[in-house]
Amino acid sequence: MIRVAKCSFAEVKQFAARAAKERVSISDTANTEWHAAWEGDRILGCAALLVAGQKARIKGCWTEPVDRGKGAGNALVLHLISKASDNPALNRIEVLSVAPAFWRKLGFKELTEVRSGVTRLTKHL
Repeated sequence: MIRVAKCSFAEVKQFAARAAKERVSISDTANTEWHAAWEGDRILGCAALLVAGQKARIKGCWTEPVDRGKGAGNALVLHLISKASDNPALNRIEVLSVAPAFWRKLGFKELTEVRSGVTRLTKHL
């Protein structure tokens, strides 16, 4: 069973190099709260929530390639949307992604292509 919980950056930084090969940045920045999808004591994937003004941004959403299709990515995103929705100051959540189809399935709408292959998507809370 997959569970999602807040974690430290130290717990997910091991994935940074592998995620970077897929154009996903896992980096420790100010005001970023990291969460991981766990199966037992093993991390399947991670994502971070960054709040700025009236919007939140999901950063570093990545799952281990061997664990894709198990629902870890969905669980992470739904968990972060729920956390953002709990904050009455927020009215939307955004993401920059190389996999917009994944985000569209979760109700995000494409805004623009930021650079080649990277799309900005948003979802109103």
